[in-house]
Amino acid sequence: MATLKLGETICDAVQAKLESKIDARIATINTEKNDGIALASPRAYFRGQQQEIAPNSVPALFIMEAPGNFNEEGPHGLISEFDVLVYVLDSDQVGDRLAKRLQRWCRVVIEALWDDDPREQLNSSAYRIRPIRTIPGTVFEPTSLDAWRGFYVIVFRVTQEEA
Repeated sequence: MATLKLGETICDAVQAKLESKIDARIATINTEKNDGIALASPRAYFRGQQQEIAPNSVPALFIMEAPGNFNEEGPHGLISEFDVLVYVLDSDQVGDRLAKRLQRWCRVVIEALWDDDPREQLNSSAYRIRPIRTIPGTVFEPTSLDAWRGFYVIVFRVTQEEA
């Protein structure tokens, strides 16, 4: 009888690796750039769409499963490949500063998931993770006293053995 891991296990592993690695990457980039456009640690992680996000929950990371594919791996064995979307939501009082901050977030997420130990891996089951594309999002003007808000999406492909 098979016990499949599928996308939930992958999203759990993505979130765990980000939570353990992201602060060091943020510190490295903030030190390297040293231009007053500093990134802050994520205040929230979400695993799906949110109808409303409180201002004190930003910056936030959304980790979502995208379509998956399956390949046969021997008798009654599968290798699954899932795309995982990591949405980064941030805000700033100045639109140009926000755009730079979102570009830096893209780098932080890719370096933390792909380059940090274990490199190109999440765990023993999800043995390969690689970035496949980025999707810059819209930057929204403030509608009141709120800051500009914008997002950036990083798409990863994760391969794992299903049992």
